[in-house]
Amino acid sequence: MVSALRRALTLMELSDVAEMRTATVPKRSTTTSVNGFAELEMHARERADNALFAHEDAGIGIGVALGLTSLPTRSQTAETPFYTAYAAAVNREKNLEVFPHFACRVPGDVADQVRGGMDLRTIVQRRSAGDERDPVAWFSEGRVRSEVSIMWAMFGALLPLFNPDRYIERSRD
Repeated sequence: MVSALRRALTLMELSDVAEMRTATVPKRSTTTSVNGFAELEMHARERADNALFAHEDAGIGIGVALGLTSLPTRSQTAETPFYTAYAAAVNREKNLEVFPHFACRVPGDVADQVRGGMDLRTIVQRRSAGDERDPVAWFSEGRVRSEVSIMWAMFGALLPLFNPDRYIERSRD
């Protein structure tokens, strides 16, 4: 996660002005068997708050949660499961931004196991005979890693905090 944040700040041309520090995350929010947008957002927000308040001089706290979400398919008869990175960023003024990024589609049988309480990384590790724990890397045959999705989620959460004037609602007259 730290490397994804470092890449995001570099691409946003903020790496020279931002200092990164880590914070301890409660054990209960470190699983990848999180299901649904609401639960992912809750975990990401909790991590962002922990990061912000772990350092009194921090200006922004960032938290990321990874887990399973679903969206309706075109036929609307079933939902397609996705491995999703969800980022939250909060500042001292309590301005909060959250942003999901869909990393990859997850096969239905794997999604059922995750919904049943299994950790997605454990499932991937078993299917890869122990060679891989990153779901995105495994599903993409090593072409992409979860870090890329985490980075895009961080962009979405950080941009409104760094550029608030561009996100003010304006009348359409």
